[in-house]
Amino acid sequence: MILTFDAAAETVVFSVGNFEPYHYEENGEVKGVFVETVGSVCERLDLTPRFIVYPWKRAIALVKSGEVDGIISVFHTEERAGFLYYCPEPFCYTRTAILSGKENDRRVRKLTDLKGTYLYQVRGTFYGPCYDKRKDIFKDIWICDNIEKQIQLLDKRPFHYAIANEMSFRAVSAKLGLKDRFRTVFVVNKNPLHVAFSKALGEKGRNYAEKFGVVLRQLREEGQVPKIAK
Repeated sequence: MILTFDAAAETVVFSVGNFEPYHYEENGEVKGVFVETVGSVCERLDLTPRFIVYPWKRAIALVKSGEVDGIISVFHTEERAGFLYYCPEPFCYTRTAILSGKENDRRVRKLTDLKGTYLYQVRGTFYGPCYDKRKDIFKDIWICDNIEKQIQLLDKRPFHYAIANEMSFRAVSAKLGLKDRFRTVFVVNKNPLHVAFSKALGEKGRNYAEKFGVVLRQLREEGQVPKIAK
């Protein structure tokens, strides 16, 4: 699915994944608070944003190769910094959390308290170095193709665990009719989400990132950035 705003002097193509409530495809339309925010930034920069939805690994690969110009709501990693110019002003800070079924009352004070348990994670998703360094504590990690499958598995096995972006997990759970089935047992980290541009664009990519940072900050100071993206 492709979404394009009103015509302007120059078009910038963004690859995006299905990542509710930030950006997602619904009934053939690309929606979400970050789509709206990027549209507002581009309007001030006299740019036309074009959003194309891909599976996340494909979205990353396309911006790395320069087949698309930018990508939305991406974490900063050393590997990605090798091929991305990051907008210095983040969209928001997001929590990566461990969740379980409501009936699971196990108390978790630190990640290692989950040693020997079963965990669900989504294929190709980065959860931060804190998790990467300690994920061997789990007895088994089941890789899910998407967050919907992850949620459905946890609902069937509430004494297992899932690692996810907390807000996205809850938004999709509600959409699946499972809003009150889960609880957060531990917050792994809190990290910024960025828009970033391909280094394959050269100086144009660097300029996009810098200008986006300036305008996003202006919009935030003017109170025009939705609360979820602050």
